[in-house]
Amino acid sequence: MKNILNRTEQFILKIISIFKPKIDRWIVKIFIGSGLTLIVSGLTGLSWYVAVLLNVLKAELKNNLGTDYGIGIIEWSSVVIGSILTLIGLIIYFINKRIESNNEDKPKLLIAILHKSIDDFLEPNFVNIRNGYYKNFETHKIVIDQTRTYKSGELNFPDYAIFEQQNLLTEIKTLTKTNPNIEIAYFGLAHIPMLFDIGSQIADKFKIDFFEYNRNSYQWDYLEIGQNKLLITQNSEIRENENKNAVIKIEISYPINNELIEDVIPNFKILNSISLDSIKLDSIKNISEIKDISIIFRESIDKILINYQDIKQIHLFYSGPVSLAINLGRKISKRTDPKFIIYNYMNNTNPKYKWAINLNENESSKKIIQN
Repeated sequence: MKNILNRTEQFILKIISIFKPKIDRWIVKIFIGSGLTLIVSGLTGLSWYVAVLLNVLKAELKNNLGTDYGIGIIEWSSVVIGSILTLIGLIIYFINKRIESNNEDKPKLLIAILHKSIDDFLEPNFVNIRNGYYKNFETHKIVIDQTRTYKSGELNFPDYAIFEQQNLLTEIKTLTKTNPNIEIAYFGLAHIPMLFDIGSQIADKFKIDFFEYNRNSYQWDYLEIGQNKLLITQNSEIRENENKNAVIKIEISYPINNELIEDVIPNFKILNSISLDSIKLDSIKNISEIKDISIIFRESIDKILINYQDIKQIHLFYSGPVSLAINLGRKISKRTDPKFIIYNYMNNTNPKYKWAINLNENESSKKIIQN
């Protein structure tokens, strides 16, 4: 019997935890407010609208039941009903407080996103990384492993890889319902289109800490807040034609040859480039540099859409670190931006940008574009 009661209590707590924001806002207030109104009205008869309702109720009871219930009986009935409503409101309130107390006792939860499509990697040591910051956290890993379709340097089934990562946002939301005291960290080595897709999914819904894989130490380096020491340059190439394609190229780790872009997009109206004064690997040192480049990227999109309102597609070519790619993806709006085609570079194919994804398609119909 005791086990049944415990399970029932846990079930009730779980249901209430799901609807907790609504409970905080109005459910408790409605029950207690309505209950107190009925109690005061029943005891004092001061509320004229309640008196009108009671007289209507008295007349209806007499007509339908043939019994003349006095106003006093009806008033006392309102006191009883009001007391019940108030009691229900108080019960919900105290259960809600108990949930909050239980959550405070829980250890902080680290949601670690482990994302790999290029190659496998050493799993982070969560006790030691970030100078032991996560050592007292409870850790839940969300593993997105797309390496099964990666062979001989090529991702053979990119459409399957896209499918593998579509439930990320749902998983994170489910975990935040059971423990709102969370932090999220991303660890990944994946293809550029996959990274932009992850960023587009997450958007601005959650704060995320980013780690970059150090190829020399084989460790994960935390990107802290710091000073932006990068020299960022922007250029535009405008072609006078009626084409409805725009191109944005972002050069951080390697330069991107325009001829390779024209192999897949021979005609476009405008090409915006964002690059560093010194293009090389490991240029990004902190999260502040990522934020600054992300702002410039969003401004570049907005300028295209304002100055060329007939643009239907923006084609994006990127060379840079994982963390920046995800943050750029977070800047792309599925609601207001045109179709965004994100290209993947492969050195051993012709053309070099053999496939891409149409980022702003619905999740159920996201297209893989093969060149």
